[in-house]
Amino acid sequence: MATKFQLDVDARYGVKDEGDLAYDFFHTLSNSVAESVDNALSTIDMTNTMESPTTDEMRSMCNNGLVVVNWKHSRIPNLSAALGCGKEEGCPKKYHSQDFDTIWLLTFQYSVSVEESHSLGYLKNSPITLRGDWKISNELVNEGFGSNNTMS
Repeated sequence: MATKFQLDVDARYGVKDEGDLAYDFFHTLSNSVAESVDNALSTIDMTNTMESPTTDEMRSMCNNGLVVVNWKHSRIPNLSAALGCGKEEGCPKKYHSQDFDTIWLLTFQYSVSVEESHSLGYLKNSPITLRGDWKISNELVNEGFGSNNTMS
């Protein structure tokens, strides 16, 4: 998978390291988003209203955002919980012990809104306030790895 998606392999985390992996993931993700927001703000002409970012701009916020995690299947609910995905977001609490075919696709969306800090928004140097919000969702995808596959 790493070769197919041109990803680096990071083997620093093992079984029961869900908290450490989640911390590192969010630290990296937050830094990427903060840098992208700073870059976007530095190019905004404050006399104009901020336009919504394009899909390409949003993808670049998190370097296209593809992270593949290969994890012990019985501990995937622990990892998804550490990443903030619970029942409301579509992540089951338990994983069937014989299920080796399901991929948990977690999606993290960050949206930014810009608000002017006072009513005189037409002033050139009007201070602004950024509001950010994360939305996490999950999709369970059966890939059928075990069906009709035999190892030789």
